[in-house]
Amino acid sequence: MMKAQFFGRAYIRGFSTLEMLIAVSVLLLGMTAALLMQFGAQAAAVDAQIQMQALARAASVLDRARVVAAQDVVGVIATSSVWSVGGQTYVQTISVAHKTQCRTQATSSVFWQNSPVRPQRVELSRVFIDIERMLSLGRDCITDVSPWEGLHARSVNTIDAGVPTALDVLNGLVYGGGTASPYFFILDTTTSADKSANELVSFENGFNAGAAINALDATALRSHEGVLRHYVFAAMEATTSQMTVIDVTSPKKPTTVAVRTLNNVSPVGSEPAGHRLYYFADRLYVLTRYTAGPELHTFDVSNPEDPVELGGGVELGVTVNGIAVQERFIEGVSRRFAYLATSQAAGELKVYDVTDPLRVGAATEVLEARQDLPGIQNGLSVYPLGNRLYVGRASTPPGADLYVYDTTNPPQGLALVGGHDIGTGVETVLVVGDFAFLSTPKSKKELQVWDIRSDPIALVAEYALPGSVAGGLEYEDGFLFVTAQSDASVHTFVGY
Repeated sequence: MMKAQFFGRAYIRGFSTLEMLIAVSVLLLGMTAALLMQFGAQAAAVDAQIQMQALARAASVLDRARVVAAQDVVGVIATSSVWSVGGQTYVQTISVAHKTQCRTQATSSVFWQNSPVRPQRVELSRVFIDIERMLSLGRDCITDVSPWEGLHARSVNTIDAGVPTALDVLNGLVYGGGTASPYFFILDTTTSADKSANELVSFENGFNAGAAINALDATALRSHEGVLRHYVFAAMEATTSQMTVIDVTSPKKPTTVAVRTLNNVSPVGSEPAGHRLYYFADRLYVLTRYTAGPELHTFDVSNPEDPVELGGGVELGVTVNGIAVQERFIEGVSRRFAYLATSQAAGELKVYDVTDPLRVGAATEVLEARQDLPGIQNGLSVYPLGNRLYVGRASTPPGADLYVYDTTNPPQGLALVGGHDIGTGVETVLVVGDFAFLSTPKSKKELQVWDIRSDPIALVAEYALPGSVAGGLEYEDGFLFVTAQSDASVHTFVGY
């Protein structure tokens, strides 16, 4: 060890080994920090470059989904792929959620891993609103999605048309049919934002539909003069004049603008009355129960005030309790299919091709898509959403009461996605977002909400109504509208 040496008044000190080690350590720490900073900057630059590549890929896939959606939003399907760039492996996925018949959300995600402890991910989402389908449904299509973890009863409004039989909602107005004069009612729900002060519209012109309405469909369509007007198509409880068109542009002064008798239906047959109907893209599909003559009738309603029946009707040989129509692109060709919930023991679900290019009211059964469900209970309801079809039937103890099918290509058959035991019949099914709303005949459980994200699906809430649901369920702007028979009222619910 060096020692201090004295030269006169001054001392000269040397460096000990410890001091030298400390100095070297400090130097090394500084150099290490500098290197770490440099390497960190390089790693950050590499991360940024990889992230930009992943982001560009996610955006590109989402953009391709947009192109597909412009032609057929149902054609946007979930996919997964693996790709590599510069030695870096990425996993690309696109998930698709059809929230309503007119609203689809696609999410494009890219995953990669720079090291075992550094997983990375970028994600982009886009919502597609299917304007063409909205117009095909007469602008009567849900575009908003609200959470439904439970039910709050908001209001109850007594109607003045006897026992309610039919229901539809469009732009805040609830349209309904009943068993007593005037057989038709309109409920205005726009008077309060929370739907707590709905008002029954009084008809200033003394309007009367003339007969009970078994089903109706509210639409916003162009008149022959090109003016946007609101029309209600109604299936009437009558042996003739089974279809009526009501102009409801002025809610206080509804007017019957057309009445039609169904071709080749015997007025003295067992069930000649109008029973169900469905509007889709300038066509109105009207059904009777099983009767003497054709049960399915197709009208050209491109001029809503002058509907023309195409052809002489199609004999189905069954009663159709529920109908929905959907267009699908099959091998690049647009085709139209009608899904029917029927009374046939060996065909509770039947599918018909109603594309009808010659405009003669043609309808051909797609035999590959017919479903013979266990038991003999009737099919009661259908609801298409994206490439899924929800089918309700009369209670089948034990067994499923709600079925879900894949409708990607009906001519190749319908693949069963799942069957669920609800514990009661499913008279109406309506799917919005992640939830299925069901009306059932079960006492004190007439209205039910099920979470369809889980497998099996899970009951979220149930609500007792005074008597069975009449006329189905309708949803708009976060509110659910239901009619009940015993109190002849419209019940309004909001989710929470």
